Amino acid sequence: MEAPQGKSAINRYRLKEQHLLHRYKEPCQNYDLMGIIFVYLGNSKVKDQLINLLDLMFKSSKNASKKITTLHNDFGIDLTQEGEGDLEVMCNLGEGIYEDGLMKGKKEGKIEGKLELALELLKDGMSLEKVAKYSKLSLSMSERTLAYRGGSFLLQREQRH
Repeated sequence: MEAPQGKSAINRYRLKEQHLLHRYKEPCQNYDLMGIIFVYLGNSKVKDQLINLLDLMFKSSKNASKKITTLHNDFGIDLTQEGEGDLEVMCNLGEGIYEDGLMKGKKEGKIEGKLELALELLKDGMSLEKVAKYSKLSLSMSERTLAYRGGSFLLQREQRH
C-alpha cells in the first residue's frame, strides 16, 4: 500500500462492541480476537527500527546477500542457513513478480499505442484494411477499435457513405 504523502505510518483497527438491541456486555476477550494493522512504508529513512527493517525486507532493491549483511550490521540479526535460503527465494520471487509486471505493462502499452494509432488513422479517413496493416492490428480488432473507442466517429463516418 502506498504511503500517504510518502511518509511511513502504522495504523491499527480494532473491533468495538455496539449495543443494537438490549444491553448485554460481552467480555472483550470473547470478541476482540482480530485486529488489522496497516503498515505504510514511506520514501525516506526514519528513526523507527521496525519501519527500516520492513523497508529493507520488502521495499529495498538490494539483493539477498546485501540484505543479509544489512540485517547483521544494522539490526543485529543473524540468519540461519535456512533463513538465508528463504531470503534468497523471497528476493528472487520479488524480482520475478516485478519482471512479470514490467513485461505485462510493456505489452499493454504496446497494444494501447496500436489502438491509439488505429483511431487516429480512422479519424483521418483511412480504410480499415490499411489501418489494420499499418497498426499491425487484425481487421476485426481495427473494426472493434472504431466501434468501441470512436462510437460517435463511427456514426459520422457511416452517415457520409
